[in-house]
This record gives sequence, structure tokens and C-alpha cells, in this order.
Amino acid sequence: MTYDCIVLPGGGVDLNGSPSAWVFLSRGTTHHPPVLNKNSFPINEATVSAAYLIERNIPSNKILIENWSLDTIGNTYFARQCIIEPMELHPLAVITNDFHMARTKLIFDCNQEMTDDQLVVRIGKEHIACEDVKTQIQKTNNFSQMV
Repeated sequence: MTYDCIVLPGGGVDLNGSPSAWVFLSRGTTHHPPVLNKNSFPINEATVSAAYLIERNIPSNKILIENWSLDTIGNTYFARQCIIEPMELHPLAVITNDFHMARTKLIFDCNQEMTDDQLVVRIGKEHIACEDVKTQIQKTNNFSQMV
């Protein structure tokens, strides 16, 4: 089968700012604070992952970055609403690891029915998660205390 789009939900970056070995392309995660670059700016997982793919000869014009979400629910919603649907990329394939696939499939399947009210709730949760990360950063002196 030929696919118009292959979605690779995010999997984090390591402490060096390199993409995880198993999945790519989202902004980051709420499960731990973002890794910072040498100038103390957050390293964007999607950007690092795209660079990784380009280094391995995937053409940059074939890589679309979903740069808004911090979790799988947001990743599926924003990928669909901001990239997949407007560009009419159908059919699509989702590639992730075994332990993430069942939940990712459930989210992709139900995400098609998200209402405006659900979107407002989802955005609210993303905002709260960002505030939580900011609070955790203020409480600690280094990343090892936050893990």
C-alpha cells in the first residue's frame, strides 16, 4: 500500500538533545522538563528529529513538523488539524513502538471526532502541563532532580 503521510509520534530527546531511538516528530513532552541547549533555550524535539532524518538523506521537503503538542493526544489532534486534513494526506500510516501503538491507535481513531469543546479542554490541559513544567523548573537546581 502507498501512503500520502507517515506520522511518527514524538518520543523525547536525550540529555544531549538527540532524538530518542524509537519515535520522532512532536514538540516535546510534559513528563519531564525540556532539555536546554547551550544558550538555555528548550531543544525542540520535532526540529531535532527532522534534522536527524535529513542527516539520513530524507529530503527536507518531505518532512512536516507538528510543533504545537506536548503529548500523544495533542500530537494526533494537531497533526490532523494543522497538517493532515488541510493537505488532504490520505491514507496515512502511524509508526511507533509496540508499547505505544495501542494507545496511539485509540487516540488517532477517536481524534477524528474531537469537538470544539473538546479542543478547548485539550488546549487547557496543554497550558496546565506547561505551567507544571515551569513550576518544576523553579523548584530544582538541575535536571536530575526533575527526573
